[in-house]
Amino acid sequence: NDVDLEKNIVLSNSFFSNAGGSLTLNAPITLMGTNTISPGYQEDNTLNVNFNGPIGGTGGLILNSVQNFTLNGTNTYSGPTIINSATLVVVSANSSLGNSSLIEVGNANATLELDNSSGLTLGSGQTLAGNANNSSGFGGIYGEITANAGSTVSPGVDGPGTLALYNDLTLSDATLAIDLGSDPTQQGNGVNDLINVSGNLTLNGVNTIQITPVGPLSSASPYTIMTYSGLTGGAANLQIVSSNPRYTISIVDPATTPGSIQVMITGVPTPLVWKGGQSPEPNVWNHTIANFFNPGTSAYDHFYDGDQVTFDDTAVTNIVDVTETVLPSLLTLANNSIAYTFTGDGNIGGTLNKEGSGMVTLATSNAPALNSITNNQGTLI
Repeated sequence: NDVDLEKNIVLSNSFFSNAGGSLTLNAPITLMGTNTISPGYQEDNTLNVNFNGPIGGTGGLILNSVQNFTLNGTNTYSGPTIINSATLVVVSANSSLGNSSLIEVGNANATLELDNSSGLTLGSGQTLAGNANNSSGFGGIYGEITANAGSTVSPGVDGPGTLALYNDLTLSDATLAIDLGSDPTQQGNGVNDLINVSGNLTLNGVNTIQITPVGPLSSASPYTIMTYSGLTGGAANLQIVSSNPRYTISIVDPATTPGSIQVMITGVPTPLVWKGGQSPEPNVWNHTIANFFNPGTSAYDHFYDGDQVTFDDTAVTNIVDVTETVLPSLLTLANNSIAYTFTGDGNIGGTLNKEGSGMVTLATSNAPALNSITNNQGTLI
């Protein structure tokens, strides 16, 4: 049965669902913490949840139901809005997503429809994010999007994804957070981040493209990071920064690539040798602690994804605590007299070659996500 509620509601780290009918909430709602709307026992995409009253508070909403949600109130809440299911979320003409810190279309078939005339304007501290697996889904965002200074647009969450915008996008001193993988020929497809703008792209001020490699980058051809129908602005409105100093990344002049924004990569992965022993975490392999030795500079160095790493008999410690996902282009195990043990809650990707006669035990909490393993000698457990 359909239900109408007239009482004020406070949600604090709540999980809730309706009982199988449509639900209308007419009074103010205060959000605290993370609040999840889960599927009811009768999950149906013809059912509706209507938020007619204002939504305020510091908390957020996670929508895990396939029902349709409509926001009609004057909203001021500041927590995240995460759409995790194949559902439709409508922001009506007189409503908004408040000051939501994160607006994430987290499902390939989720749709956010902005019926208000101003669309969605992102201010400082707000992020618009896509879905790390949205390569061919029908979901996306309908309505004008404006990203102002201090805001971020990120196509993927925890990995490369595609953010589909079916109207216009205006970037005004905003930041684009872009993950790139090893194959520049892939536009999106879960390999590289892609912002797909069906309408026009307008560039104002200087917008920053923050590149994060999620594997060894390629200089074979440019990467396409945005597509659009029409463009106002150009290369002078874009700048690039990267978390990985191994590469030099430049913008291809958009005047020469109509319909797309492309970036070009130069640089090569760096060979590193594991030493360990660096304070305060002498056993840790991550992107922060400089536990590797760089033969090219004769100094300890940080690891960056795409580097070629070797574990031999010169290490200070043979216990390696992998605390993050690390993606070397090549992992060579050249140990003979030292037996290595890899532990930790992180993960290891890339290509593994076992060249030494010594033993290596892979005992990380997560099974290594290696592209290939070649065991020429020794024991690998």
